[in-house]
Amino acid sequence: MEKVVVKVPGSCGELIQGFYGGSECLVSYAIDCYSKVTIKRTDHFKMCINHKSEKAYEAYNRACNMFNLDSKKYEIDISSDIPVGKGMASSTADIVGVIVAVATMAGKPIQPDWVGKMAADIEPTDNIMFKEWVLFNHLSGELIESYKAFGDLSVVILEMDEVVDTKKLRQTGAFSKESKPNPSRALELLKEAVKCKNLKVLGQAMKLSAIENQSILFKPYLEELIGLSEAYKIVGINSAHSGSVLGIVFETGLDPSEFLKEAESLGYLKPYKKRYIHKIIEGGPSIETF
Repeated sequence: MEKVVVKVPGSCGELIQGFYGGSECLVSYAIDCYSKVTIKRTDHFKMCINHKSEKAYEAYNRACNMFNLDSKKYEIDISSDIPVGKGMASSTADIVGVIVAVATMAGKPIQPDWVGKMAADIEPTDNIMFKEWVLFNHLSGELIESYKAFGDLSVVILEMDEVVDTKKLRQTGAFSKESKPNPSRALELLKEAVKCKNLKVLGQAMKLSAIENQSILFKPYLEELIGLSEAYKIVGINSAHSGSVLGIVFETGLDPSEFLKEAESLGYLKPYKKRYIHKIIEGGPSIETF
């Protein structure tokens, strides 16, 4: 094996995030934008990254040490179309991509459980290394519960200019137990939605968790957008709990343009300078070897 190429999807915030069973956990979902990591054998070390990625080098060295590879004999290239600092798992995707690429080069079978723990040991991480939706302790990397994703869904991403430094935000104590209801009903609603394959209840879970997070990281016009969405065929609105995007989740094939047009006319979209659509997909890395 001379080269490995790994693609890891980003996310649009989280379906829910909060304290469940005494632990801070989240459930995020994957979308069709990616970090692509290429590693190839060479006689010297070189790392090229097309964006700011502070933890990629640390992930590379840790993975090489873990899997007994000589870090000086590989070239790494990381290219990503995931917005950075917005709560869309850009850093997680880079870290997971590097870990999986190095492990694959070393012949290590990939399991999302240990990948998640290794990534979380570097920094708080999203759960996009798992194919399914999972309740995930993003601080320890522990998988708590797994859920079968359902629905053919897409998301309109509303992105503000603001860049959020998750590490600094956490240092303020923003995500302490006192900052959120414990336990939140959002998890109960999510479980009910999955059990019954009920998109309306899924939307309720998203909205509740997003509103609960307003005291931590405020999103302009969130409640107004939620109210307006109920007049249209919108599944729900979710938030990046430590980022600056909102997700308008809808069933693929339906057209959200009338909702967006009315939201625009009411001024609700003014803070969200960028708006674009992604498909909600199965999570987990894809791997090619050469």
